[in-house]
Amino acid sequence: MKITYPKAIFFCGLVWGFVGYKLVSKGIVYFNALFLTQNLSEGQLSFWIGISLLVGLAKGKFLLQKSANRVIQHIVSFEEPLKIYQFLPRSFLITMMIMMSLGMTMKYIPISLFVKGMIDLTVGTALVFGAIHFVKKAWMIRLALKKL
Repeated sequence: MKITYPKAIFFCGLVWGFVGYKLVSKGIVYFNALFLTQNLSEGQLSFWIGISLLVGLAKGKFLLQKSANRVIQHIVSFEEPLKIYQFLPRSFLITMMIMMSLGMTMKYIPISLFVKGMIDLTVGTALVFGAIHFVKKAWMIRLALKKL
């Protein structure tokens, strides 16, 4: 299967976006359960959701955008057409597996719904922000290659 730079970058963005979407929705479910089971006002709930989103956006902007740029540089370091095993660096796959295992263990660790909701919403927001960065870069590279 022949994969071009924009397709490989877009694929990485889809993976980050899907995982981010699932984490955001899981975080919202935790906050909803917290709202229904404990006496939190709508204002308190909105405040903590807003804090989670702001921290997630900051994390996405300052940390995950740099990580996405490293993955993009890795992808464009190969000649086209790419093979699927080339454009996902080993360190990226190892990091992804570690993060997935941490997420799965969070299910069994006795942590409050509030902390779980904050973590999932923050990390999910950051991943969605990183995914948007991937898609923008893929689009820019696609347009640049068309002009050649």
